[in-house]
Amino acid sequence: MSVTPPTRRGPCNVPGSNGSDAVDDRTALIGREAFAGAALQALERARRELLIVSQALEPAAYDCDGFVAPLQELLLSSPRARLRGLIADPQQVMHAGAHRLVELCLRLPSRCELRQPDESAPAPWPELLLADERCALLRLPGERLVARFIESPLEVQRLRGDFDAAWAPARPSPELRRLDL
Repeated sequence: MSVTPPTRRGPCNVPGSNGSDAVDDRTALIGREAFAGAALQALERARRELLIVSQALEPAAYDCDGFVAPLQELLLSSPRARLRGLIADPQQVMHAGAHRLVELCLRLPSRCELRQPDESAPAPWPELLLADERCALLRLPGERLVARFIESPLEVQRLRGDFDAAWAPARPSPELRRLDL
């Protein structure tokens, strides 16, 4: 019986990923490519911590070399650098096969932690990415992928408090941990 290795996707190729299409505060971002470009911009602003809330770690944003390589650089840049993620549907993440962000977390368990939100205290947003307390990328509710890039320090701090409140009761997700026996 042969096992086929997971398919590797190429680097992120999205508008805004080279810094040329700057995203202004409160600008509506529509679609996966715009979301992925803004996620990379937020990551580039982070110095110590990245917080993610996601339904299933949107592959266009989080499962490409253009995002994971700079994230790895951030996490290895300081002993205090951290990634914390709340993933609502870890089965969906793993159903698609290997996911680069999950693989990075498995390689750097002292720097990364992925949890599943507690059902009694779910995260109040479908997708959120916080870079330190510098900026946030917030997906708005609805079926279409529409998001806002936020640079207001007060709003980012409020979102951070909401994240911490959702993080506390969350539990580690067994689906997102390697079980090498």
